[in-house]
Amino acid sequence: MSSRAVCLALVLLCWWSSGRAAQEADSIGTLERQLEERLPPGFMDSVHTDSTVPADRRVKSPGGAVLRAMALPGWGQYYTGHPVRGTVTAVLETAFIAGMVSNFRDRAHLRDDLSGLEREKGEDWPVDDPQRLELNSRIKSYQRKAGDFMAYGITTLALGMLDSFVSAHLYRFDRNFQVSTDGRGRLVLACRF
Repeated sequence: MSSRAVCLALVLLCWWSSGRAAQEADSIGTLERQLEERLPPGFMDSVHTDSTVPADRRVKSPGGAVLRAMALPGWGQYYTGHPVRGTVTAVLETAFIAGMVSNFRDRAHLRDDLSGLEREKGEDWPVDDPQRLELNSRIKSYQRKAGDFMAYGITTLALGMLDSFVSAHLYRFDRNFQVSTDGRGRLVLACRF
């Protein structure tokens, strides 16, 4: 097949698909108008764009929220408009990181002390010496605590990222739910999709 024939086939395919897309858009618009006529007034308001709201306030990027949550503790929640959750997340993640670093530092100091005692006492220092056993026990304790703090920190980070992701998807979702009372004092829940 020659290159002219391939180019002509591509042009015809593009022309045909653009006409087909226009027909589908017209049919979707017709279906939407028919649906709006059958539904109660204001039911589809959340589908249409609100031009009075600035563009950056209409939606929040879920990916952007997750990246912000990974970069700085609580930033993803602040981005999606939840400052209390952002503050709690920031405090928890910072505390867990600080606990982990502190325990790893203390473990390193104890290891240095143990190495110094091993050099001082020589190769004849018994493995079951009470001082050595006590130092090894404390080293293991700090190692375990540091691992716990690391697990708590990773869990808090993962939950913060998940919360930011979901909050970005549900950004401005609450404006579609309205609770009011009718003239008789009964609660009325209005839900728009």
